[in-house]
Amino acid sequence: MNSNFPHAVGVIRAALESTGADRATAVAHALDTARLLVDPGRSFGVVLHRTPDGGWTPAPRPLTDLERKALAWDASCARARSLAHAIERRLAGHTGPSGVRVDGDRVRVVLRVDGPLPWARWRAYLGITAVGAGTRPHTVVGEGERGGVRVTVVAHGATSTTPHAAPTSAATPSATAAPAATPAVALSSAAPSPVAPPPAAPSPAVPPPAAPSPVAPPPTGFPLAAPAPAPALASSAPGPQTHLFRLGGVTYDLALPQRDAQGDVWYFQGCRSHDGMPLMSLDGRPERCSLANLAVHLGPLTPVRAVMPDVVPAGDRALPVPTVPSGPMCGPIGPVV
Repeated sequence: MNSNFPHAVGVIRAALESTGADRATAVAHALDTARLLVDPGRSFGVVLHRTPDGGWTPAPRPLTDLERKALAWDASCARARSLAHAIERRLAGHTGPSGVRVDGDRVRVVLRVDGPLPWARWRAYLGITAVGAGTRPHTVVGEGERGGVRVTVVAHGATSTTPHAAPTSAATPSATAAPAATPAVALSSAAPSPVAPPPAAPSPAVPPPAAPSPVAPPPTGFPLAAPAPAPALASSAPGPQTHLFRLGGVTYDLALPQRDAQGDVWYFQGCRSHDGMPLMSLDGRPERCSLANLAVHLGPLTPVRAVMPDVVPAGDRALPVPTVPSGPMCGPIGPVV
């Protein structure tokens, strides 16, 4: 029953008792005064929107860039929460410590893997495309994307089952079989040795007997050993160290300083956050900032490579030596002895 029915009955009874001639009009007027009659042509309010020039209009205005960015951010955060719930359901049957956390529009996962095969499965599920070494032993950090959501995973493993990245061509062992060992050749007095030089050829290390040498030749009873080849300096020198980290489709070499858009130079001192993100700092400053915040607010970042000093000509290296005059020198108050 309508809740206004008792109210309408009371209004009608009062109108019938107070009027005598036109009771129908009196009843209708009483109901309208009590707001018990509905007017279909009456408007209960109009929503007005602010115009760019400061006025008002009933038509909805278009969204601004800031509002569109806010709506896109809310949608990406909602997708990240949905993906986090799906990962949590998948981790329900996972053995070992694990955790999932939503950080804005990205998801951070921490788990333990017991072998390369489970790690390969998790990489395929989370869409991990870049893998780097973590700050703790037997830990790797992976970056990827699943369903349009960025995913960061920190995987812990045992000593013999540490998760590893896909092997590169330089680290993959060659499948070519090693050459077979050369069989030993039986040497006899009739057959000359394939290693020793022919006896008729004179040794280049022995000076001719006719030419006197200031250095006494070694005794003929001892064979002369060929000098060992000098070690290659270029191959023994260590190459430049690299520390690659991929973020947002860009690979950064953290072994090099990074210059931001304002000209400041940031250094990676080996510190990372709890989720594996590298922490950068200015030279001589204790404050640290994550690489992600630098790339977003002060990017783009460019590596600063060491500049080799210019080659100084041999004639310009020595400073000129002043010459002492041969005659007496005179000062402000007289000759100087």
